[in-house]
Amino acid sequence: METTINSRLTVAKGINSCRARWAEQKNAYTRELRALEKAVGQGGDEGEAAWEELANFGLSFDYVAPQTFHKQPRGYWRWQLCWGGPSAEFRFFGTPVRLGVVIDRIEFSFQDWFDGHTRKLTGLDEQLIGRLFQSLFVDSETATHAYEETMRDE
Repeated sequence: METTINSRLTVAKGINSCRARWAEQKNAYTRELRALEKAVGQGGDEGEAAWEELANFGLSFDYVAPQTFHKQPRGYWRWQLCWGGPSAEFRFFGTPVRLGVVIDRIEFSFQDWFDGHTRKLTGLDEQLIGRLFQSLFVDSETATHAYEETMRDE
């Protein structure tokens, strides 16, 4: 395994890097979320249980203000799925509007001890996560409240 060293950190490159594991991690989350969304659509007790699981999926949802991290010019909503080593999250970039949020970019970020890889979602994955953002966080006004709370504290 090669290692690149600069003055700030050491990043592993190769089969164990976050870049190498990104697709596997993203696919695992989107596969589980797709199955839950399908179960919700079937209704009944199974649909109700799936909705409950979706509503509690992940660890947290918040808004990250611009410039919170080095070289981060835009703010984003963060749906944090797991934390520690490794961590995974969906990031939603957009603009708050009077009746919700207009999203222009969705990313999946996978990070593990001084290494990380983030990439824009596309196609069916982008559509799925966009729908879930709308139903879980915009329709409930959670996204608006997270944005307002963070920006009030800035």
